Amino acid sequence: MALTKSQFKTYLDCPMHLWAEVNKLLDPVKKSVFLQHLGRQGYKVEDLAEQMLVEKMNTNYPKGSSLKFQQQLKDGNYEAVIDVVIHNAETDTYDLYEVKSSSHAKREHGYEITFQYLLAKSQFNVGKCYLVHINNSYVRKGALNLEKLFVIEDMTEQIKKYEDEVLLLRQQAKDLLTSSTPPSNDTCLDPKSCVCLDLCHYNLPKFSIFDLPDTNRQSIQYQDLLAQNIRDLSFIPKDFPLTTHQRRFLESFIKNSPIIEKNQLKQKLSQLKYPLYFLDYETFGPAVPMHDGYKPYQNLVFQYSLHIVSKPNDRKILHKEFLHTTVDEPSRAFCESLFSHIGEKGSIISWYKGFENSRNKELAQLQPEFKDRLLSLNERTFDLMEIFSKLTYVDYKFRGSSSIKNVLPVLVPELSYENLNINKGDVAMLMWAEMVYGRKSHPSSQLDHEQIKKDLLEYCQMDTWAMVEIWQKLKKLI
Repeated sequence: MALTKSQFKTYLDCPMHLWAEVNKLLDPVKKSVFLQHLGRQGYKVEDLAEQMLVEKMNTNYPKGSSLKFQQQLKDGNYEAVIDVVIHNAETDTYDLYEVKSSSHAKREHGYEITFQYLLAKSQFNVGKCYLVHINNSYVRKGALNLEKLFVIEDMTEQIKKYEDEVLLLRQQAKDLLTSSTPPSNDTCLDPKSCVCLDLCHYNLPKFSIFDLPDTNRQSIQYQDLLAQNIRDLSFIPKDFPLTTHQRRFLESFIKNSPIIEKNQLKQKLSQLKYPLYFLDYETFGPAVPMHDGYKPYQNLVFQYSLHIVSKPNDRKILHKEFLHTTVDEPSRAFCESLFSHIGEKGSIISWYKGFENSRNKELAQLQPEFKDRLLSLNERTFDLMEIFSKLTYVDYKFRGSSSIKNVLPVLVPELSYENLNINKGDVAMLMWAEMVYGRKSHPSSQLDHEQIKKDLLEYCQMDTWAMVEIWQKLKKLI
């Protein structure tokens, strides 16, 4: 049985996952909408990179050179598909090009390219090995400039550093393909995304060390707990080194109650100035910029929801919203709508203000006439999430996260995203993109666009209403 590059990548992530895959023991999980999007995006990037490399061969390689896409290589033990191979007619060498949709070289790319190089050099004279990835400093102006959209990084020298290690790792992975027993202690460190939970995390307690906040799961701290076979929070030794956040989290777990610094909470909420504007954006960040003025992966802001509390104890909470539904660039229409509802005074309340504030800075570049007003929003923004992320309110039931999706079910259990047709941000952005940019031949042509609009508006409205409800719960505590 030959080891594929894909299987080698799985082995690098987690040997147990490879063993489970080979033995058909993976949990039955439907591929997420977001992963499907990443796959389609990768194909688009690959197609554009191939166009660019054809031009590169024609201009930079000697006459008579040739190019082959998706070169499949096998030697009985290993197999891989190389994105682009260019034969240099003058030197009679073959240059390997691996295309990635990421914006920079990653460590795992070095291992993957080395895997391909070892296989290729056994069959022909390899010249150079390159990684082709997105150039995140490129700004689109008019038609795509493929030469500027991509960076071609020479990995030849780096591969030499990986060669011996990859020789060993690929042999270990190959041996695992025919092993009748699972690898010992080679389990993943993320139960939430594990593809074979019963193998990697058998009998995992409801609240485990994997819920500890602010933890690098590759750290010595984690390894010490796992080495002692400690997974249950209850068994963490009292003298075990923990951060302040982790210690508070554990204290909440032991007491089975939240830890609330009420004086801090009162001081923070007193900073709010009416009217209050609870604001949330939805965005789409494609690898290949679709409009002038955008960089790769820059967020295109297509939607907002806004709940307005005009004065204290105001029972009439207003709701305003915007959803862009056409293929033209949305920033101007977005700003015009937003500032027709937001005045020059009052607090802007967001959940993780870094996101909305960054979008406001980008919008200010795209629409200079709104620059001052956009940047003034940032100066007025109150981050509701910081009450939870900065230890004013700690509850182990948040599972170490300050995400609104974790906080809301605990503080406002009667309010839920679960019954919404769109209940995640990544699904929202992809459904919007399918609705607006989908081709006639694409599955999106079969989608009910009116229903998608309704679902998107309901989802974004839930984000801001959830903030209103959480804010009201917090007010009652002081």
